Amino acid sequence: MMQQVLRFGPNESLTGILSQPVQGNLSELPAAVILNAGVVHRSGPFRLHLDLAEQLAENGFSSLRLDLSGLGDSATRTNLESGEDRAQLDVQDAFAALTASLGTNRFVLLGLCSGAYNAHNIALEDPRVVGNVFMDGLVFPTAGHRRRVAVHRLTSPRFWRNAALRRIRAAEIGKFDDSAPSAAEFFELDKPAEVVAEEITQMLDQGQQLLYLYTQGCEEFSSKCQFEEMFGIEPNAENLQVEYLQNFEHTFPLVYQRKFVVERIMEWFERFSCAQSLESC
Repeated sequence: MMQQVLRFGPNESLTGILSQPVQGNLSELPAAVILNAGVVHRSGPFRLHLDLAEQLAENGFSSLRLDLSGLGDSATRTNLESGEDRAQLDVQDAFAALTASLGTNRFVLLGLCSGAYNAHNIALEDPRVVGNVFMDGLVFPTAGHRRRVAVHRLTSPRFWRNAALRRIRAAEIGKFDDSAPSAAEFFELDKPAEVVAEEITQMLDQGQQLLYLYTQGCEEFSSKCQFEEMFGIEPNAENLQVEYLQNFEHTFPLVYQRKFVVERIMEWFERFSCAQSLESC
């Protein structure tokens, strides 16, 4: 793998690490752009993004681990006008830099959590996006989800043990907080599920390939079938794949979890490339 620092955007204020395979016709392949997960540096939580970049290069794909403006080594964007989306402008600048460096004009976005939310919005607006990997992205609790959670709680000794421990600790500090982390803590959901469903359909109609990975650590999601419950769209093996990773934590802190998710994404990339009728087939 070859790596180099790219500086681009207004006054070269944006920074990313370009990873490339040693050999290959890079202009014939889409390049991956890996977005920040929340406020985490471009290496990703537990170096997940670095693992992804290394495996992508090993499989013949180039990638850019991007620091959005104001994060990591990228300066705050000062030319932002009212109504403009900072992440969208940053990624457009990244696309231009990759086209200049590699010759490609097709891109795949990868994002975890808020990165998935940004990728969703960018993919709607930019025709150069041909594929997306969304990890613990947009999610809405459904009636089916609430039933599954209720059943799990009633039958889980671990839930009752933890509930008892929380009450004991709360008694010690004089208060009890029964709240749990939700998607709203990762990004603000400013659109209803019906609108998101229309946007997913739009991406599919544009020919984009989509992979959704949800973990059990995303507490608003509890089953692969919830995707269809949320959006009324049935996953398929052709252009819309959905996986539910049971017993996986949101940021993949364990080595085997990161290894599994990276291998799953690599499998998708290979099938995606073949679907695009590229030379890698």
